[in-house]
Amino acid sequence: MRDYWVLVKEGIEPEFELVPEAFSWGALVFQLFWALYRRLWWVSIGLVAVVVALSALVQAINLDTAWSGAVNVAVAVALGCFGNDFRRWELRRKGYRAVDIVAARRIADAEVLAINRWVSARAEAPIEAPADARESELV
Repeated sequence: MRDYWVLVKEGIEPEFELVPEAFSWGALVFQLFWALYRRLWWVSIGLVAVVVALSALVQAINLDTAWSGAVNVAVAVALGCFGNDFRRWELRRKGYRAVDIVAARRIADAEVLAINRWVSARAEAPIEAPADARESELV
């Protein structure tokens, strides 16, 4: 079973995003392309800056080119470890909020479970009038 964070951007039609709490193999292998595909613009810029800066540092202190490869591997592993954390951060920045964590074998099962929980929680919650509404407007 895998845990998935459920993030919702509420509106007339709520938008759901499920982000796994797991290592991101796509981020490990595809790095910059993965970040761009996920629309993680700040992460993409930071990734390019870190790789360029570390490569320049390796060349500036005249280390063997194997060190440059080791630095790139270290950056890839770090992105794999924290890639889904970066996704959650970016979604929160875009107005999504974490509402639940669900456990499921597949993402499709997690989506069904998350939506069912969200709808049942909304059905049980009492509907409240806005604080600035007058009583005459409610009738």
